[in-house]
Amino acid sequence: MKATVLFFLCTWLAVPVAFTQPIPVEEAVPYNFVYPQLNNIANLAGLEPFYAKLLRLKKEGKGPVRIVHIGDSHLQADLLTGVVRNRMQACFGNAGRGLVFPYQLARSNAPPDILSSSNVSWQANRLAHPEIAIASGVAGFCIQTAAARPVINLSLKPTEDAAQLFTRVRIFTGPEQDTGLVLHADNNDTDYVLTRDTDSSLFLEAQLDQPASSISLYPSLTPFQFYGASFEKGDGGVLYHTIGVNGATYGQYNKALLFWQQLPALSADLYIISMGTNEAQKSHPDLATFKLELLAMVTKLKAASPDAAILLTSPADSYFGGRTLSNPMKLISKALADFCAEQSLPFWDLYTITGGYGSARSWAKGGLMSHDRIHYIKPGYELQGNLLFTALAKGYNLYQGRFNSPFELLEKLPGVNK
Repeated sequence: MKATVLFFLCTWLAVPVAFTQPIPVEEAVPYNFVYPQLNNIANLAGLEPFYAKLLRLKKEGKGPVRIVHIGDSHLQADLLTGVVRNRMQACFGNAGRGLVFPYQLARSNAPPDILSSSNVSWQANRLAHPEIAIASGVAGFCIQTAAARPVINLSLKPTEDAAQLFTRVRIFTGPEQDTGLVLHADNNDTDYVLTRDTDSSLFLEAQLDQPASSISLYPSLTPFQFYGASFEKGDGGVLYHTIGVNGATYGQYNKALLFWQQLPALSADLYIISMGTNEAQKSHPDLATFKLELLAMVTKLKAASPDAAILLTSPADSYFGGRTLSNPMKLISKALADFCAEQSLPFWDLYTITGGYGSARSWAKGGLMSHDRIHYIKPGYELQGNLLFTALAKGYNLYQGRFNSPFELLEKLPGVNK
């Protein structure tokens, strides 16, 4: 038995590639109001199911692993989340762009890589406006039209390295659109007629013959509602869906019934929830009600995806009403931290990591905030995205480090004394 153990240990030392390597992280940042030593996720054990799937993906190529990041205007332009998506996919593989929406047709700001156009005009709504009688779906938005023969053109711009391609498309439409939706994809010789597999199906799906970077949709029935599309590769890797809605709050998401009906179709392995800025625009936020909304959302997320991990985050500091330092932001961020501690939920405290109360002055002096002093410009969001990726990577490294020892495998060998 000793010879077996010695052979095993020598083999392990000689062939380190049997085990995964940690993700390289660079914690230094060029801003003195950021505290890299605080850039950790609290209650990290709650992310172990997610990290286990990433580790399996890394070792065996089994995937995809799906992340659904839900938030407000800080996410809608995908500047923060785009950084996290790109860096996660660089480490674990690219399973596709994920959820997209034709924001231009809804007359709203879009991520820089999404282009949309149409031959008709559209009515639109987002879940931040529940008073408008147009229900918002999985992307937090809806466009609809009664015009004859409408067309939606939706495409992805290439990255610096290559075209953004996909081989599978999932289309979220109204339930009455159960047949006759024609999809044309570039680089494909034939068009696809999409039908629902069952009456309860949440989406229409097309498996493309050739990779594409754009689609056109031709509905046969009007009125037609469109709630978003997921562009996927069908390979192992990370699929990172961003759902960002200008002006949104926890309470508004909680009331969006169609959103919750469609959300399970994304099959999340990890939900990241990033809100609080709009709740902090009240001079005296009702913290008890806010915590009830937090609990309601967490409950709904668990019902939508029982096996998914959940990570809540606090927003970075900003000015109250764009004019004065924000005491409500301090209260909202503390309420988020307290709620996660009470519920033993993973929590990433961006507010504290980047200086807490009054740090909006540093964001502004550093040229990282927009003119409204509530939002940030691209470098500011990219800084936040890099901080979030680093925190996730540090947690993953701690998790995978537990499985890179031969002694864990020795425990599984027959005849080894326990």
